[in-house]
Amino acid sequence: MKKITITIITIIFATQIFAQNISEKDTTLAKQYYSLAIKCYNNWNLDSSIIYVQKATDIYKQIAGQDIKITNCYNVIGAVYLLKYEYDKAYNSFYISLKMRQKILGKKNIKVASSFNNIGNVFFYKNDLDSALKYYFESVKIKKKILGNNHQKIAYTYNNIGLVYVDKKEHELALQYQLKSLQINLLHNNQLKVADNYNNLGSTYISKKEIDLALEYYFKSLEIKKELLGLKNIEVARSYNNIGTVYKLQKKYNIALDYYFMSLELKKELLDKEHIDIAITYDNIGNLYSNKKEYNLALEYNFKSLIIREKKLDNNHIELITNYYNIGSVYHKKNNYNLSLQYYQKAIASSLRNFNDTTNIYSVPTIKNYLNWNVLLDALQAKAEIFAGGFILSDSLKEADSYKLSLLHYKATDTLITKARQEIITKSDKLALGEQANDIYTGAINVCLKLYEQTNEQKYLQKAFYFSEKNKSSVLLEALAGSEALEFSGIPNTLLNLEHKLSIDIVNYINLKNNAENDSLKNQWASRLFKSQRSYDSLIYVFETQYPEYYNLKYNNSPATVEQVAKLLDKKTAMLSYIIGDSTITIFAISKKDFVVTQVPKIDSLNEKINDYRFCISESDLFVDEIFYGTHWSVALYEKLAFQLYNLLFPPEIQEFLKGGIFYDIENIIIIPDGQLATIPFETLHTKKYSAEWTDWKSKTYFAEMLYLINDYNISYSYSATLLQ
Repeated sequence: MKKITITIITIIFATQIFAQNISEKDTTLAKQYYSLAIKCYNNWNLDSSIIYVQKATDIYKQIAGQDIKITNCYNVIGAVYLLKYEYDKAYNSFYISLKMRQKILGKKNIKVASSFNNIGNVFFYKNDLDSALKYYFESVKIKKKILGNNHQKIAYTYNNIGLVYVDKKEHELALQYQLKSLQINLLHNNQLKVADNYNNLGSTYISKKEIDLALEYYFKSLEIKKELLGLKNIEVARSYNNIGTVYKLQKKYNIALDYYFMSLELKKELLDKEHIDIAITYDNIGNLYSNKKEYNLALEYNFKSLIIREKKLDNNHIELITNYYNIGSVYHKKNNYNLSLQYYQKAIASSLRNFNDTTNIYSVPTIKNYLNWNVLLDALQAKAEIFAGGFILSDSLKEADSYKLSLLHYKATDTLITKARQEIITKSDKLALGEQANDIYTGAINVCLKLYEQTNEQKYLQKAFYFSEKNKSSVLLEALAGSEALEFSGIPNTLLNLEHKLSIDIVNYINLKNNAENDSLKNQWASRLFKSQRSYDSLIYVFETQYPEYYNLKYNNSPATVEQVAKLLDKKTAMLSYIIGDSTITIFAISKKDFVVTQVPKIDSLNEKINDYRFCISESDLFVDEIFYGTHWSVALYEKLAFQLYNLLFPPEIQEFLKGGIFYDIENIIIIPDGQLATIPFETLHTKKYSAEWTDWKSKTYFAEMLYLINDYNISYSYSATLLQ
């Protein structure tokens, strides 16, 4: 996943901060330094801004009664360091400001609320999204008590909350908060903030893949900025960049390049040549050239971006991680697999706090303490796909070794998908992740089958079934683990609210412990973390023992194994589970005694054939052609497709499997379909081609002569084998 848009996030300054009754010469000088610091900040002259605000701070510290002004200076220092991507320094400055304000003004003060907002900004840029939300919501809570529900300062933080949910891919929540922010800014006729809202709505609609709406909102934002700020302004340059991104997604590459270069030239004119904003546009231009298959130009601009980002950003910054991934992707397309793997490995190492192996392309990380699951998942999948090609990357690496490396990487993606599903909330976002995961699990199944062909080891077939079940059941279980689960689980709201609070507290205490300035603070947060984890474990035990339906839906993510399924089946029952890939259909067949896996080529236009089949067997349409056309094409098409689909879904290996053995015969089949297969009744498939000559089309007796699958087996269905337990 590529971070390709500029978002506007609100930093809150205190503007009316100087008391009018102070006449000392030093205080006047401090005020002048502070004003210069703000001016330099607004003009992106960050080093000068730091110098001036430090001078103001030093003066105020020497004058009694200037504590509030000192807190505002620290606030500016934090804002400057945030723009310089020095997040620890930004956090320290904002934190000092917050604690001083709470001590002087009390905990329910608008400046305290502003400090919570700004600390939230630090965590947002560090990609610690749960901690960001914690501080933003605390800011909103204070502001509402003081200012009511529709003050502009509340709109600022609503905007920021919306951006967090965009990055968490929880789009519906993102839109809710962004539209709240827009409504308030429109109420107050704050056109520049409205432009920011339009910009961020555009970013959200890009993330939702609603491209036309994204373009509409980006142009709305641009027109306001041009009118209020003029043509030569950094915000105009950012709008050009974002509009270029939309045109790139629409594959209007020449128009996109025009906007990207308009953005780049304006940024070069207004900013330092090594500014991060310039790196963003370089990277976007490189990605566009990659889409155009002009790979040398793509690498030229991606590396221009990388040079700046490696100088300016921490190793774990999302923009640097994305840059590594983008370069790896270009080398991948050039079939330069060694270089591709090197940059994918850099992206993986930068995505994890406790994994530093940037050079060993065969190394697979343990999935924990990750910063951003999106790019990490992409990089792990890309490495897995390269190794799945069986390429001999060195003299010591055999083809089977390559497949085994691929499988290890697919296992890592599986772990990451499971963890990521626990982080997102809305059903639509979980299903979107399910679509992304489908490709991963299908690839993993194919690798397992290749390894089985080479080794004849049964464990690879069992692992293939594991990935099949993860593909089916985990998406369903996570989708049901939200509102639908609550409808029948009967759990008191007090327990559900406690579960939500404890899960947030645990994430926050982990981050606070990891970022503690000294051992005393670290021990304090570690103690709170331990207590919260104990409480959480106790609560999960309550769910498991008293509310098993909810527990099984939300927390029991272990898929059924082949052995577990076999134990559930009696001697007369078999289970058939299907997985549809790009070019093949994989069929898992399990009975009390046997386990078979086979793959068949997917026929052309499978989805269209399934739609035609459903049309033909619908009661209202079966004879409508006779009335209007005097023909019987739907009956003939039904008979043709019924036999064709049977041969596809019940190939010879499966037919032989269903014959059973000497000691048992299969009479019942549990079907676990995939994709469009879930829309057809398997009972109506034809096990033999109907060859009789039809003479009386008005009679329905010929249907009785056809040989259906239901004549041979009792058919039932399930979403996954795991749900049979």
